[in-house]
Amino acid sequence: MLKRVLESKDAIISTLALINAHIDALDQEEWEALQETCTVLEAQRVLIEVKPEAEEAKALIVVEYRSQIAVEYRSKIAVEYRSQIAVKYRSQIAVEYRSQIAVEYRSQIAVEYRSQIAVEYLSQIAVEYRSQIAVEYRSQIAVEYQSQIALEYRSQIAVEYRSQIAVEYRSQIAVEYRAQIAVEYRSQIAVEYRAQIAVEYRAQIAVEY
Repeated sequence: MLKRVLESKDAIISTLALINAHIDALDQEEWEALQETCTVLEAQRVLIEVKPEAEEAKALIVVEYRSQIAVEYRSKIAVEYRSQIAVKYRSQIAVEYRSQIAVEYRSQIAVEYRSQIAVEYLSQIAVEYRSQIAVEYRSQIAVEYQSQIALEYRSQIAVEYRSQIAVEYRSQIAVEYRAQIAVEYRSQIAVEYRAQIAVEYRAQIAVEY
């Protein structure tokens, strides 16, 4: 059983890491102690199987078995070391890949955020420009309308003033003309009356004489 546990060491460590089990994993010293225990038990099993009277064969088997155990142990150590290196390398690759993914994601987020900021800024500029154009246009329309109103009012005032001046001038001309006619008429009446008075007086004087 211990031998099967040692053979499945990598699988056990990987499984415990994946399922995140609440179990204290064995450290390197405990695995080495387990390996040595398994080695001792295996050697003892072989010695028990050998006949007691075959001392030379027993020693030979022990030497061969120890050599085989050493080779297997070295191979196991090499495999574990390679596995450990592979795990570290994969971890490093994973960390670098995650870092690269994080950097690319942050760059993409930054680009999208800058694009959004640029769009909002341009929209704000457009709104402000339109508002400014509208205000200027309204101001210009108001100025033109006021100018037009002022011109029309001035024209109307000028026409009314001219009409009033014409009426007053005509009235004044009429009054003056009437006064002149009256004076001339009175003068003519006076002359004619005087002439008639003079003729009648002369006639009366002549008759009396």
